[in-house]
Amino acid sequence: MQAAVIVVITTLTLALIPYGLPAMMPSWRWLLACTIVVGGPLAAFWIQDYVARQSPDFTEGPGGGFGTALALFITIAFSAGLLVRIVSMIMSAHGCSRKSILTVKATGFILLVLAYSTPFAFFAQ
Repeated sequence: MQAAVIVVITTLTLALIPYGLPAMMPSWRWLLACTIVVGGPLAAFWIQDYVARQSPDFTEGPGGGFGTALALFITIAFSAGLLVRIVSMIMSAHGCSRKSILTVKATGFILLVLAYSTPFAFFAQ
């Protein structure tokens, strides 16, 4: 139980910024700029990682798996925030209330935390 609580707290702290950054963009122009500024380096990292792993003499080192997992964690959180913001912009354009849009944003973050926490809670038993 204690391990599951630690995982949830860690997930909350690590996922809040990459999720919240695109989810709080005020307009589609800001969202596009955020996608380019943050998503561009993330994409460049994953392209470089893929190319490096294709090399026959690739050795990762002792902390490589943890670094890759952390980068994947940040990328998924950013992508989820981006998706939630796009959905909330579409809802806003169709005249949905602010309360329902806020509910979508909060639900997206809760689902993200649950998606990250479930495997750790399962294997902690």
